[in-house]
This record gives sequence, structure tokens and C-alpha cells, in this order.
Amino acid sequence: NATTYAVQSTLSTVSDGDFRCEDGLLYKGDMNLSEDQTFLDSFRENTNVDVTIFYGDTRMATSIKDESGNRVIGTTIDGSVYDKIATDGSYFTSNIEVQGIPYFGYYEVIAESDGKKIIIFTGMESVSVKEIYTGTMTSSIISMIVIAIISCTLMAVVIMKIVKAIIAVIHNLDDVASGNLNNSVSTRLVS
Repeated sequence: NATTYAVQSTLSTVSDGDFRCEDGLLYKGDMNLSEDQTFLDSFRENTNVDVTIFYGDTRMATSIKDESGNRVIGTTIDGSVYDKIATDGSYFTSNIEVQGIPYFGYYEVIAESDGKKIIIFTGMESVSVKEIYTGTMTSSIISMIVIAIISCTLMAVVIMKIVKAIIAVIHNLDDVASGNLNNSVSTRLVS
């Protein structure tokens, strides 16, 4: 949701006006999104998230490129996925392929033009998501181990002080039991 909102905000600052399709090209206001996709590329560079704008079920603007470096334009959303998006207004999947590459992706309807839904896809390659997840998990595990070691060390220090105090009390009691009443008691044990 947040990424889609960021894309929508970027689109609003790039050009005012409504979406429309003319001669097979997608416009927002006066801006031809099909030809000028630099904002999608800069969004991709800054976030590592790919962005596609669909007109109906057809990909009209995208940051996704094929092996030759050409934009993947004109492809369509799978029919069952499109039906879910059209019905619910949005759809998340952890298993979608774009050009044979697995993605985690989120689709959201952001507008309607001439009876066609304008849909934004924001997605990240599954490999990148798994790397982020693995890195986060590794950091969390290391942090928990460090906290556990520090906690155990502190507990050992506290327990040693308590044991030392108990031993001192026992020595004092032994002295009293053997008739030595002139024994001085440490102020630490009395306070």
C-alpha cells in the first residue's frame, strides 16, 4: 500500500489531469507515460521496487525490462489475477512471474478511464525479498544471542554477589553460634 501510494503521489506531481489512452499510448494529463518512463526508472533505482501501470489488463508503462534491456510493454495480467483485482480493488501475491522471474507483487486499481481500470503493480523480485528477509532474520538472531549473553553475564554477577553475601552471613552466624559476640558485621549486610 505504501509503495503504491508513493507511486500515486509521484504521478500526481509529475502531471495533473486524468488518465487516458490515445492511439495505444497511456497519458496522465498531458504527460505521455508510455514514452516518458524516467520517473518509473528513478523509483526503481531508489527503492528496488519495480512499477508497472496497466490500462485495463495491458501493461502500458513499466520499469521492468527484458534480457535485452527493452521495456516489457504490451503484456497482460493473468485473467484470474485481473478478476481478483477488478473485484477487490487490490491483490497481493508472493508468487507471480514477470518475464519468467518470480516476484512478490501488489496490484491496486487507482483510477478508471473510458471503462478501463488503471492498475498499478509494485513488485520486488523474490530473490531480493528473500535476501532482505534472511538479512533481517540474521540480524535479529545475532541481536538476541548478544542480549542473551549480556543477560546471562549480568545474572551471573548478581548471583555471585548474592552468594557472597549469604556466605558472609553464614560466617557471622557461625561466629555467633560459637560464642563470639564481638564480631563486627559489614554494613552492607545490615542495610
